Amino acid sequence: MPKVAEFAGIVISIYAADHNPPHVHVYYADDAALVAIRTGEVIEGFVPGKQLRRAATWIEEHRDELLVRWATLNP
Repeated sequence: MPKVAEFAGIVISIYAADHNPPHVHVYYADDAALVAIRTGEVIEGFVPGKQLRRAATWIEEHRDELLVRWATLNP
């Protein structure tokens, strides 16, 4: 798993050769969601509210870095 970050039981990953729009995979326990990097919108899946808010805050704080990583893995 191409892990970008792990904190408070939350794992954030970006995969190569993935589909648009640019997004991260957010995992918490047995839950998973795809979250758009630019908007923070949940594209698919479910992560509990508190963990999703923590992940969304982290994504917002690292948006530029995530977009660069996305572009590198998904040219």
